[in-house]
Amino acid sequence: MNDLVLGLVLSVASAFLFSVSNMFVARGMSLQHVSGGVLATILFSSLMIFAVSIVTGEFLHIWSMGFYPALLFMFAGGLNFILGRGLNYTGMVLLGPSRGSTITSSQSLFAVFFGFLLIAEPLTLVGALGVMLSFFGTIMVTTGNDHGKRINSRGLLFSLSAAIFVGLSVVVIRAADILTPLPVDGALISYLTAGVFYFALNIARTRDIRRVVAGKRLGMLAAAGSASGLAQSARFVALLVAPIVLVAPIITANPLFTMLLSFFTMRGVESLSGRLLVGAVLIVSGVVVISYSLGI
Repeated sequence: MNDLVLGLVLSVASAFLFSVSNMFVARGMSLQHVSGGVLATILFSSLMIFAVSIVTGEFLHIWSMGFYPALLFMFAGGLNFILGRGLNYTGMVLLGPSRGSTITSSQSLFAVFFGFLLIAEPLTLVGALGVMLSFFGTIMVTTGNDHGKRINSRGLLFSLSAAIFVGLSVVVIRAADILTPLPVDGALISYLTAGVFYFALNIARTRDIRRVVAGKRLGMLAAAGSASGLAQSARFVALLVAPIVLVAPIITANPLFTMLLSFFTMRGVESLSGRLLVGAVLIVSGVVVISYSLGI
């Protein structure tokens, strides 16, 4: 299996695992304790990534990573898991999950743009067409039926800012991966950076750690965090072996898997609409076009 095929497989696996994580978040997250819920998922994600690092043998070499790559991974953690995640949740509260996630899904476009601009990632016209197909497919999947509602300008700003920061974090991860063959250790460093921030934030707010990590929904958040940890491990490795133009659009399309899982596990809540099917066709077509542009 060559690197591009491996990157394709890992990207699909990451998107699927993110969708599994989303399902558990929907069941375990409390709107009254969002930052505590985020902290719980980050803690369990960190534990899962640590386990993956031990199994793969990467953790034995973490001290040989070097200061600059480690700094880049820390920066990526701040962009993605602190700024991006916080802005994304706020945007979804103001806009609703459908509109918020649709706007944030533009992160793949920003990732490809910043990658081309900042680290000279390869981008052909055919590859750009594939990115656009996948992006519009994701919009079809995630757009709800509330088209008549007036959009909240503050929510739009938050969600768009989240897309920019998350898209930029993909480029930072790719740049760090180029400098070191330790992507899982990089994911661990990124998560620990965010974990320290959210731990301090929750302690400052509650001054009682038991209220931060306890609760009857902790099992759901543990499952969500563990799935997210596996997804991030696959994502970081995918960005080591494959270009952003392949990885970012596939992972961004994880709402497709989320809706399919919802259909099979939550009958009566989700349905396979024509909009979903058209979106799925566009996403798959986009991935095929991108793969063709890269010679896969």
